[in-house]
Amino acid sequence: MVNNPTRRPGSQLATAPTRAEDAYARIRAQLGAVAPRDPVTGRTGARVDRITLLAEACDEETFRLVMDWLASEAASSEATMRAYADDVRHWAGVTAEHGHRFTLDAVTPGILTTWRLSEEERGRSARTINRRLSSLQSLFDFRAHREGRHPVKLVTRFDRPKVDRSAAAVRSTPVLEADELQRLMDACADRHEALVVLLAYTIAGRVAELCTATLSALEDRGRTCRLNLTRKGGKVRVFTIPPELCELLDEVLAGRTSGRLLLRADGRPYDPDSVDQMLTRLGRQARVLTCRAAYTGRGRRRKEDADKPRHSFRTCARCRDVTPHVLRASKLTHMHDDGVPLEEIQQFADHADPATTLGYIRQRDDEGIKARNAAASVDLYRHVLDRWTAQSEGAA
Repeated sequence: MVNNPTRRPGSQLATAPTRAEDAYARIRAQLGAVAPRDPVTGRTGARVDRITLLAEACDEETFRLVMDWLASEAASSEATMRAYADDVRHWAGVTAEHGHRFTLDAVTPGILTTWRLSEEERGRSARTINRRLSSLQSLFDFRAHREGRHPVKLVTRFDRPKVDRSAAAVRSTPVLEADELQRLMDACADRHEALVVLLAYTIAGRVAELCTATLSALEDRGRTCRLNLTRKGGKVRVFTIPPELCELLDEVLAGRTSGRLLLRADGRPYDPDSVDQMLTRLGRQARVLTCRAAYTGRGRRRKEDADKPRHSFRTCARCRDVTPHVLRASKLTHMHDDGVPLEEIQQFADHADPATTLGYIRQRDDEGIKARNAAASVDLYRHVLDRWTAQSEGAA
């Protein structure tokens, strides 16, 4: 007699997961975890799954809508999914300030206007503001599509600040010169940190692409290796890694054959937040993008700094953080300095619009023109500088 599994005790039955559970688990893994940042102190807390934070921020109906939206082709890559999820969390914070949980009906034209003015006052770039507005409108369009209605344009052209594409965010993305980049690399605490910095610069990679890459994307080719990256928009691109960097990669992998490509020394995988924090720390230690008054705070205070107030990176308006995009912008700019044609730079960066690539080139050329003409003025008033700087040295 064949045993009937329906007669077994429930504790002996292994129930296969449902399709809904499979889908939920996949979305949860794709969204990953994030360390929420305290809006007052700026410090990050314990890491929490994004899907958990979304469930807390939305009512049940809106949460189901957001999950369907993130699982749709509106989010063409894992990085886009995470960016959309973070934008929803941002809008949930906006509606919470007005006493509401996040629903699409809680976002009114008046709230949008107040939010945009506030973001501009806080120094947010026009690109960041427009991106978050686009995410919100995409969710609105998705709801209208699901309900069979004509999409309602909550976000109009009157809500979007103008972006000067020719300037290409001169202030928002600084470029490291060769000596600054070398100091940053020398500040790495271990080979794992060095690999992240070198690889991000070498292929001008976006941080989300590198952090989500797994060892299955790595192919050995003799002394070189190839990395298959899923880039923005879901496009797969193959990068040939130089032999010297492959040797470091082999040392870091130490025989691993599965899992994430980039791990920290303690075995935890890197994510965009941890890479951002690491680069900020390295930049401060190496005094890259810091003002002249910057003091690292490590070791004993130098004698020449004894009579100066201690420097605070958090409050200094002149110091800049080194970010993953700084490495990307630096690589593309250095390619231009080396005479690489515009079309090749655009292809390497995987820019869909050549205007984006032109932005880096125009920024570099514009900086060079201004620097040369400003330096030419010094001969006119050098005697004045010598007079006053000499007095300052005498007083010291």
